[in-house]
Amino acid sequence: MLKNGKYGGPLFCGDAVDRDGDHRAYIANDKCKNPDKESWEIKHEGNGVYKLFNVLWGGPLFCGDGTD
Repeated sequence: MLKNGKYGGPLFCGDAVDRDGDHRAYIANDKCKNPDKESWEIKHEGNGVYKLFNVLWGGPLFCGDGTD
Protein backbone atom coordinates (compact mmCIF):
# COMPACT_ATOMS: atom_id res chain seq x y z
CA MET A 1 0.00 0.00 0.00
CA LEU A 2 1.23 3.49 -0.86
CA LYS A 3 0.27 6.04 1.79
CA ASN A 4 0.15 9.80 1.37
CA GLY A 5 2.55 11.45 3.82
CA LYS A 6 0.44 14.60 4.27
CA TYR A 7 -3.06 13.09 4.51
CA GLY A 8 -2.17 9.61 5.76
CA GLY A 9 -4.51 7.72 3.46
CA PRO A 10 -3.67 5.14 0.80
CA LEU A 11 -3.49 5.68 -2.95
CA PHE A 12 -6.35 3.72 -4.49
CA CYS A 13 -7.95 3.21 -7.88
CA GLY A 14 -11.66 3.98 -8.24
CA ASP A 15 -14.35 1.92 -10.01
CA ALA A 16 -15.66 4.53 -12.44
CA VAL A 17 -13.93 5.02 -15.79
CA ASP A 18 -13.60 8.00 -18.11
CA ARG A 19 -14.50 7.86 -21.79
CA ASP A 20 -11.08 6.33 -22.58
CA GLY A 21 -11.72 3.50 -20.09
CA ASP A 22 -9.16 4.75 -17.57
CA HIS A 23 -9.77 4.53 -13.81
CA ARG A 24 -8.98 7.55 -11.67
CA ALA A 25 -6.59 7.33 -8.72
CA TYR A 26 -7.44 8.97 -5.40
CA ILE A 27 -5.99 9.45 -1.93
CA ALA A 28 -8.37 7.93 0.62
CA ASN A 29 -8.73 8.86 4.25
CA ASP A 30 -7.51 6.38 6.89
CA LYS A 31 -11.01 4.94 7.30
CA CYS A 32 -11.19 3.73 3.70
CA LYS A 33 -9.90 0.17 3.58
CA ASN A 34 -10.15 -1.80 0.35
CA PRO A 35 -7.08 -3.99 -0.22
CA ASP A 36 -8.05 -4.80 -3.82
CA LYS A 37 -8.09 -1.15 -4.86
CA GLU A 38 -5.13 -0.11 -2.68
CA SER A 39 -2.63 -2.70 -3.99
CA TRP A 40 0.05 -1.60 -6.45
CA GLU A 41 2.77 -3.57 -8.22
CA ILE A 42 6.06 -1.82 -8.92
CA LYS A 43 7.83 -2.94 -12.10
CA HIS A 44 11.39 -1.99 -12.95
CA GLU A 45 11.55 -0.68 -16.51
CA GLY A 46 15.34 -0.24 -16.60
CA ASN A 47 17.65 2.78 -16.33
CA GLY A 48 16.28 3.67 -12.89
CA VAL A 49 12.69 3.92 -14.16
CA TYR A 50 9.84 2.21 -12.29
CA LYS A 51 6.17 1.91 -13.24
CA LEU A 52 3.25 1.43 -10.82
CA PHE A 53 0.34 -0.87 -11.77
CA ASN A 54 -2.92 -1.22 -9.86
CA VAL A 55 -3.30 -4.90 -8.95
CA LEU A 56 -7.12 -4.96 -9.23
CA TRP A 57 -7.42 -3.29 -12.64
CA GLY A 58 -3.95 -4.04 -14.06
CA GLY A 59 -3.48 -0.56 -15.44
CA PRO A 60 -0.51 1.76 -14.94
CA LEU A 61 -0.56 4.90 -12.82
CA PHE A 62 -0.12 7.90 -15.11
CA CYS A 63 -0.94 11.57 -15.32
CA GLY A 64 -3.68 12.13 -17.86
CA ASP A 65 -4.06 15.27 -19.90
CA GLY A 66 -7.80 15.05 -20.38
CA THR A 67 -10.24 17.45 -18.79
CA ASP A 68 -13.20 15.13 -18.61
